[in-house]
Amino acid sequence: MIKYRSRLFFTVQFLALQAITAFSQGESGWTWRNPLPQGNDLWDVAYGNGRFVAVGTEAALFSTNGLDWEITTTPAKGRVGHVAFGNGVFVGQVNMFGVSRGPSLMVSTNGAQWAAVELDNYYFLVDLAFGNGQFVATGNGVTVTSSDGTTWVVHKSAYGLYNIVFGSGKFVALSGNATYTSSDGIEWVEHKISYPGFTSLAYINGKFLATALTEFIGDFTRVELIESRDGANWSISSPAFPYPGPLKKAYNRVFSLGNPQAVTLDGANWNYLQVSGEGTLGQYTATSFAFGGGLWVAVGFGGAIWTSADAHEWSRISSLLKYSRKI
Repeated sequence: MIKYRSRLFFTVQFLALQAITAFSQGESGWTWRNPLPQGNDLWDVAYGNGRFVAVGTEAALFSTNGLDWEITTTPAKGRVGHVAFGNGVFVGQVNMFGVSRGPSLMVSTNGAQWAAVELDNYYFLVDLAFGNGQFVATGNGVTVTSSDGTTWVVHKSAYGLYNIVFGSGKFVALSGNATYTSSDGIEWVEHKISYPGFTSLAYINGKFLATALTEFIGDFTRVELIESRDGANWSISSPAFPYPGPLKKAYNRVFSLGNPQAVTLDGANWNYLQVSGEGTLGQYTATSFAFGGGLWVAVGFGGAIWTSADAHEWSRISSLLKYSRKI
């Protein structure tokens, strides 16, 4: 009897997982009921053409006001890790971890209908930025560029570039203990640094900000905020920011996704993000931010969505998950 009940329990559990998977993928007529608007992790959000577009793990949503969201489908076969807007279109960059290969990129004019981008081969891309009239996506030994999000040119590279941003008329990307600068995303100049390595990058107020591994102390590493005016020469930021986390740029702000999460307008003075009824926004919650139509929108794990008038005080508009998530 005990063995039978155990099998029954795991059978029910397995069937429940299958149902949840179909539910999260929008298959077979399933509709999200809790949380709302949906519960898959959201990794990035952008604003353009009068609407917000959010993407994530088997998730894509759009909203014209930041408050009411519609779920849509995409050709992606993995996590859509980044979305950028430029020249009238949204481009999504797809991370395919442990799934069958699909498109590395996808494009949309409205965030509702998406088309797969066909490249000449499969490329593992990791980040995406728009500047100087074109999109640049970086990956392992390759960069790909496009002005319209549909037609892309592949450029082989000796570098494995990740985390790319645009500012002061140039693209800056990271790789190991070096930064790379480019005006077009095709030709890159390497700049070695004295720190062991970088972890993230952003641009604000005429300077680039980065989180860098500056020292190894036994089994621990010291992570500090550093800055640069040209993307090549770096120094530790002053005043020092005590809790630097991964950096995300949105409009005229940079957000630090540390614990607690914080925002800056000038790269020097930081304010912690406060959520009405929940307190300080902690680590592993919000993942990306966007501004449009006079409203700030943040997205995060478990499909969480917040809005704000000032990028400091936030209100959750998505319903709460009934479980906790750790990564």
